[in-house]
Amino acid sequence: MNDKISFPGLGIKEFEIDPIALEFELFGKEFSVAWYGIFVTTGIVMAILYIYFRLKNLGLIGDDLIDITFSTVIPGILGARLYYVLFYGIKNPGSYTSFKDVIAIWNGGLAIYGAVIGGALTSLVWCKIKPNLPFRAGAKPILYRYRFEQKPSDFQ
Repeated sequence: MNDKISFPGLGIKEFEIDPIALEFELFGKEFSVAWYGIFVTTGIVMAILYIYFRLKNLGLIGDDLIDITFSTVIPGILGARLYYVLFYGIKNPGSYTSFKDVIAIWNGGLAIYGAVIGGALTSLVWCKIKPNLPFRAGAKPILYRYRFEQKPSDFQ
């Protein structure tokens, strides 16, 4: 199943692309990597690099960047999955019958809203633990990740 993409403002006509960018076998098991995963990962890396070069302007030091990166990316992914499961499950009752179905992130289903909520809540807790860091400085990495991952036009 291919997805159709077009960029009419750029003069690029509609074309089809496979949502799976890469498939490979590792230790006898088949793996596939979707374009969406590549774009989100690229957004996270770009946001981290952007913040790294703006550390002084944000009032952060290198250790803060490492702390906030590790403490928000994983909860962001969990929040994205939880948000998807809750709202997709409401629309499709019976789609998640076991805990394995809920955690089966490899079957698809992440929502960027849940990632932002999960990362922001974790950032808030993290800023409460480190009182010398205001929430605004701790929340900026979340906003920059959102900027690079999903909606660059919202932050012009």
